[in-house]
Amino acid sequence: MRKLKIFVSYSHADARARPGFNVSRLGRIMEELKYDLGCHSDRSRFEVLRDVEMTHVSDNFRVEIDRAITACDVAILFISEEFSRSEECEAEFARLIDLGKPLFLVEIEPILLSDEEDRIRNHRKAVKDTIFVRFWGPDNNQKSVKYGYPFPDNIATRDKYDEALGQVVAGLKARVLTLPQAGNGQEVRPNDQPDQNRVAIFVACPAADVKPEAQRLATTMEAKKFVVRAFDPELDVRKDDTFSGAFSRALAQCDAYVQLLGASPGKPVAGSELRLVRAQYDLARQAGKPAFIWRAAGFDVDDLEASYGAFLKGITDCQIGNFVEFEDYLMKKLDDLAALRRSDERRAAKSQGRNAALPFVVIDAARPDSELAQKIANALADHVNVDHLDYDLTGQMLADAVVDNNALIFAYGKSVEGQKRTQAHFRLIRRPTGELNVSQLELAVGNGAPPTALPFPRGPNVHVITVTDEVDTVEISNFLAKLGVVVEKREAQ
Repeated sequence: MRKLKIFVSYSHADARARPGFNVSRLGRIMEELKYDLGCHSDRSRFEVLRDVEMTHVSDNFRVEIDRAITACDVAILFISEEFSRSEECEAEFARLIDLGKPLFLVEIEPILLSDEEDRIRNHRKAVKDTIFVRFWGPDNNQKSVKYGYPFPDNIATRDKYDEALGQVVAGLKARVLTLPQAGNGQEVRPNDQPDQNRVAIFVACPAADVKPEAQRLATTMEAKKFVVRAFDPELDVRKDDTFSGAFSRALAQCDAYVQLLGASPGKPVAGSELRLVRAQYDLARQAGKPAFIWRAAGFDVDDLEASYGAFLKGITDCQIGNFVEFEDYLMKKLDDLAALRRSDERRAAKSQGRNAALPFVVIDAARPDSELAQKIANALADHVNVDHLDYDLTGQMLADAVVDNNALIFAYGKSVEGQKRTQAHFRLIRRPTGELNVSQLELAVGNGAPPTALPFPRGPNVHVITVTDEVDTVEISNFLAKLGVVVEKREAQ
């Protein structure tokens, strides 16, 4: 995948942290820009070339900077009074112009310098391919104010700040679409063909008010080795394509759908009467994928636009409120999906040369009870696929047996070793953790122990199959019926 390389030119004086803080306003602007471009992730279409991130003490600093300028597809210049006074910033500006690089001139404050002080004024006249954005403007009293000053959290100018940031992001996204395409004429996008060996999660494009949570969630999922497909209409809806078509194709390649809902309905969707949040939700529901929905609680639904408020109220299966709790819940559910994926793969491998239409049953027995286990296996052999667990069994092997099979039978025989094994494994299965998910697993005890033995494990929905010289055929047929296998009455007798 070809990434858009973005060279960032700025004054280090503007990036110096404010007293009492560990970040500057420019630092916040650059971080939020990288955040909106998804630069934290390998799936991003963008690569930011910033001096402090690409050079080391041992490097020839100016040589490395010149290499980055030469290699970049576009440059962003964060113009300030400090930038305009800087000899190094002027040199970078001039070099970019000489190479004919597309430039984004981003003014982060009014420039009130004389001609003698402003080293870049004349260079600006030579710029041809430019997008110009201001992070400042007049207030209601026509006084110049910096948007997001001293930090973007400033509510008074946050809307103007977001608008300016959005202009830069939109310009870069438009630029990335001009990069050379793959040989078949279709642009190669991250996760267009997700890793088939990993669970792929589709993350709906969030409205602005829940972007931080969406970013955190994507980072968490990637850290746990899930493939994250973060939908972005500005990048994913290609020319001569439709929103619904691009969305549905991307979702079809994923295993689950995640959407975070806030107070904003999102931007209008081209070709639809719906806005972004509702349009994505409706398409995901039609697709029938496992869906995990969270809604922020910091607003009153009744205060929202009527149609959007009614839409939110109509969603009955979303979690509301604590994001950390939702994140923990989601990770557990995705772990279950990953376990199921691994189980399906192992079942497919086990099915080679066997009847995959029949249920899979595994028998757990200690070595001294192997004869008992074989009697049970012989009684089942014509109706199911039977396997035996290893005598030397680990907890993970037991977990694999649970997720790979339709039923588990404990052979409870004459040996004390086998009785203890059954008791221990039964407790583990009935108190599942991690991959030990028994919600769809049929459990049975093949009881071949003498009357003087300790009672065998019992519990709700646990079948008992009595084994003496022979296996009780009625109890076997009842057990098989729970697996969907019908045994003729005469055969059971």
